[in-house]
Amino acid sequence: MDLDIERIAEAGDQYAQACLGCMYGVDGDDSTAVEWYRKAAEQGHANAQNNLGYMYECGFGVDRSYSTAVGWYRIAAEQGYADITTSGFSIRIGVRKVPYTLHPHINLRLRLTTTTRTLT
Repeated sequence: MDLDIERIAEAGDQYAQACLGCMYGVDGDDSTAVEWYRKAAEQGHANAQNNLGYMYECGFGVDRSYSTAVGWYRIAAEQGYADITTSGFSIRIGVRKVPYTLHPHINLRLRLTTTTRTLT
């Protein structure tokens, strides 16, 4: 990885941490991606919270847990993050239904991984 980004992320910058999560995820190092997403998510980075939920939903780098996934999706949505990433189900947060959509980098990830992994 880019050493400058890693140095900044290790210093606690949530944006660099989320960026590293994405970079490691696209590279296929899901466990490391989860570590960086979690660091950013715990600091309140909504996109990282959403992506961490996705990792739990699909079981990438962690044991699959729909309840943990929904928990992270809910935290992201409560901050106003409405672009919930899921692999095929919609969730209810309060009374508002959140439709499923995918981020561009997740779409790339799916194109790279659908031939080698089952997403269900």
